[in-house]
Parts: sequence; C-alpha cells; structure tokens
Amino acid sequence: MRRISAHALATLAVGLWGWSVTAQAQDPPPTDPVTDTDTAPDTASDTAPDTASVTTPPLVASTPDASGEWLSELYHQTRGSVVLIRTDDGGVGSGFIFHSPRHVATAFHVVANAETIGVTVPGFRPMRAEVIAWDAVTDLAILELPGEIPDARVLEARATGPHIGMPVAVIGHPFSQYAQRLDELHGLLDWTLTSGIVGGMSEGWIQIDAAVNPGNSGGPVLAEDGTVIGVVSARLNRAEGIGFASRVGALTTLMERAPMAPPGTSVIEQDKFELGFMVGWDQSTLTGFMLGGGAVFFQSFPLRLRLGLLNGNETMTGSEVIQRHIDRYAIEVEAGYRLPFFVGMSVSVLLGAAIDVDLIEDTRAVAVDDGSCTPTAAAPCTTPVAITVQKETRVGARPQLGLSATVFFFRLSYAFQADLEQFDHSVHRFYVAVAL
Repeated sequence: MRRISAHALATLAVGLWGWSVTAQAQDPPPTDPVTDTDTAPDTASDTAPDTASVTTPPLVASTPDASGEWLSELYHQTRGSVVLIRTDDGGVGSGFIFHSPRHVATAFHVVANAETIGVTVPGFRPMRAEVIAWDAVTDLAILELPGEIPDARVLEARATGPHIGMPVAVIGHPFSQYAQRLDELHGLLDWTLTSGIVGGMSEGWIQIDAAVNPGNSGGPVLAEDGTVIGVVSARLNRAEGIGFASRVGALTTLMERAPMAPPGTSVIEQDKFELGFMVGWDQSTLTGFMLGGGAVFFQSFPLRLRLGLLNGNETMTGSEVIQRHIDRYAIEVEAGYRLPFFVGMSVSVLLGAAIDVDLIEDTRAVAVDDGSCTPTAAAPCTTPVAITVQKETRVGARPQLGLSATVFFFRLSYAFQADLEQFDHSVHRFYVAVAL
C-alpha cells in the first residue's frame, strides 16, 4: 500500500479546512434551499408529487442486509450510470443518466453559470453537454449529450415515495479536484459511495444523513433497489449528517418541459486575475511583468486592463548614441469576443490600445575639440571623447490587434501594436500569464 506523503496530507488538510470555512466555491450552493444557517430549507410548494413509473426490474434485493453487502452490489450495478461534471468556471459536480442514454440529471447550481459543461462517463472520454431543462426553485437540471452512451443503464425514478428511516446510498465526486492534483489520491474521491437513512421529508425535499460534500451535488440518492429517490442539492456547512436532496418526482416533471431556453446568464461577471511575463520588440527588446484583470459581459465579451513595467537596452549604430536604456510603463486596454472550445479552454480575438510612457536614457560619445592641436603628417591629433548621458520622456499610443488563448489557469497572448507614424517601429508583443 502506498503511503501518502506529508506534503499531500498537508495540502489536503488545508483544502478541507478551506471548504469548511467558506461557501462551496467549486460546487457553488443554490439559492434555494442551500443556506449557511442552521435552519432547514423552505418547502417548495410547486414541486411535483413524487410519482413515476419504473419500467426496469430492481437492481438489487429490496431488503438490505445488515452486513452491508447490498451496498457493494448496489454500487457495482449503478456506478456506470453516475457521471462527473466539470464546468469552465472551475465547478465540479455529479450527475446520473436519466430518462435516456443521452440525458443526464444533475443539480441546477452545478451548471447555472457555466458557459461550457464537460461530462465524463466511466470508460468514455469527456464530452460536452447542453442544458435543455432547468428549475432554480427545485435546484434541478437536465443535460443533453451529443449522442447516446452505448450500453448505459438509465437510472429509474422510484415509484413509491421514501419514508423515515429508509436506507439510502449516495454516489458522487466529493472534493474531486484533489484526486486530479495529488497522485497519492488517485482512485479515491471520484465515484465515491456513502450511505445513511432518510431523516426527514417535506413536499419537495428529502433530508439524509449520508455524507455529502462539495462535488456530490447533482448525484443520485439511491434506494436499496437501485431506484432514485432524490438528487443531492446541499448540506449545512455548520452541521454534521444533514444533507438535502430534491425529490425525484420534480425531476420527472422537469423532463416533460424540455427543451427549454438556456438559463439566463449574468450581464457582467469578473474575468480572471492575471500575473504574467511580457516580451515586446520593435527596434529594441523590452521584457517585464504585467498585472491584469477585467470583466466579461454576457459570458462572451471580455474587457481587460493590464498595467506593467518593462525595460531593456538598445545598441545604437551610426550615431553619437552608443546605448539606449528604456524603462516603459505600459498600459493595455482591450475588448473582443471569447469563443469557448471545451471546459477550461477558450480563444479570444481582441482589439484595443497600448499606451506607453517611456523613460529613455541615452549614453552618448561626443568628440571634444578645443583647437589646441594642429595635426601634421608626423603627429596627427587625437581628439578626446566625452561620455554624456541624456534623459527624455516620451508618451505614445498605438492601436493593437490581438489573439489570446486560455487553458485552465494559463493565458497566452500575442498582439500587434501598430505605430501609425513610423510603421517600422510597430511592436510585436507576447504575453504568458497565470490566470486565476
């Protein structure tokens, strides 16, 4: 058995502490019923009754045994129907194949603000999915895949409602991001099974004591016969063993409303913060660091601002200037269109302007002739040279056209900054940054 390193344990401990203190950052809580208080959620009065027909036979025996073997059998029968969901905003959640091999049920808050949604089914590569039905009140969403999953087992809704004390199981991906970052956790956290009982019920919600954590949202709450009684929605942050799930009846009703228009997107949201290294060259090569940030409008139109300091030297020929040192205070403003490719990856075409304040320091070699020497053929004069330093400040502005690519936490960018007065002084600019 491999030992988990102290560094890995420390990283995991810090991360778990962060989850317990803050709201669910990568698995954001829904507006209803998730709270950070010690009060239970309000009843959703418009939730459909929990009635749905079951067309497939039970996966396992209907009566659980005390040894827990039913959980093992249930897990192996249903694991292939549970999916991992990742979104372009860093969210992680769970879901399950429902209604048909082409549809996935999940919690609405997992995908509410996502521009691109990636779904991973066991044994298949990640694929993109689209939201075709959603309900913020019941915190439910239905996703549609590009095609049907071969040999996928569709999880069915339970025909009869749950009851207090009923054994249940939850399969999902709690803290899945750590399994991706730490080799020591490979094989853990994803497709994880927890179990418990139904502790409370309302018209629209089920309370369970099975462990649920960030990343479980959207996963199925399973009865002992393998049918679904609910969809994991939330947990109370300052409580133990109190989780909430939307009743599966509301999910069946939601499927009847598909297709629906996509959920409304925010008019404006914060873009990623950048810290990067920039190289620009025209007659000289300047390098330095930049800080950047901005906003995205309607999830597709970025507006970015960068500030930085670059410097470099230029060797001069054919003039009194033997070397030029430039300190450049650079400002960039750009806007454009962002095209997403997959989860965490996008390309943007940008148009903007670069404003530079250059502090130029020229080192000059100037000949000094005081007239005291009369050159002859036998004794030519040696003219003394004086080294002087001259400083000046220049302010300039150039339009720029750029292309940038964002890949998870990294951003690469190229821009051409045109000098309209002296085109040969136009700048080629490359930029690589960490974007968080």
